[in-house]
Amino acid sequence: MRIDNLLDRGVVSLHFMEQQKPVDAVATPFPSWNRQCRDDGGGKGLARGWYVTVAGATGAGKSLLGINLAAKAIRAGERVGYVTAEMSHGQLATRLFAALTGTAVRGLERGSFDKNLMRSATAELDRISDTSGGAFFTTDHPVHTLPEVQQLLVRLRDDLNCTFYVIDYLQLLVARDTEKLFTAVSDASAMCREFARRSNAVVIGLSQFNRRTTTARRARPMVDGLMGASSIENDSDQVVMLDHTRIKKAGDGQKRSYLLIGKNRHGGKGEIPVLWDYNTLRVWERESE
Repeated sequence: MRIDNLLDRGVVSLHFMEQQKPVDAVATPFPSWNRQCRDDGGGKGLARGWYVTVAGATGAGKSLLGINLAAKAIRAGERVGYVTAEMSHGQLATRLFAALTGTAVRGLERGSFDKNLMRSATAELDRISDTSGGAFFTTDHPVHTLPEVQQLLVRLRDDLNCTFYVIDYLQLLVARDTEKLFTAVSDASAMCREFARRSNAVVIGLSQFNRRTTTARRARPMVDGLMGASSIENDSDQVVMLDHTRIKKAGDGQKRSYLLIGKNRHGGKGEIPVLWDYNTLRVWERESE
């Protein structure tokens, strides 16, 4: 560990040289979120080395939001590693293909499969892969233990050169014994933070709300409502929460709600109005009402 005198002329000069380098950050699908990513994010997106928690209630759309963050990263040329403890290989593929191409998900599912939609989705997937160079890697079955996740993350980094990771979701990777939940979640969160920093990568950790927050349907979620441990909040560079307390229908298969930036080491907090399209599984920022 080096100790610097920040007033040393050489240190000052080096710092200002670094500040003039181009921003290296991964944009989210939400311009308001990107603008709040200051410091190394440069107002452009999530910076390398950041660990970001996305939190929500059961069934609120955490995985869907994680897939949309991954899709945006793929379009920017990132190699995404997606670690799931919940979805099968087929479930994840169908959701990703719909969100990435804007295809109606029903047409890609068994029982309602549409060959014409399949052909157009395949062509768009090829185009995205060829033009962006992005990629999406996941396992053929869910992983359920922290040691498995650690080994997988190292493989994704060292063997496949992944630069952007989504872990879906933290509480499913830990002990089922509630007495050990605090320690287990703390260990998982610390692992995500250290991996992001040591690998100079963006890591998105999806997290459940606790029971109190989930049952208080009319109260806007708070960062202390994360399930298991406050260590998730402490470890995270940002905590973004799904707020469905004001959810409204917005047409056929669409709903309006909000994302809340509840913690941000690198900028301001605030709310982001979003539109959920459950036909194509896309989420994007909408105009405020």
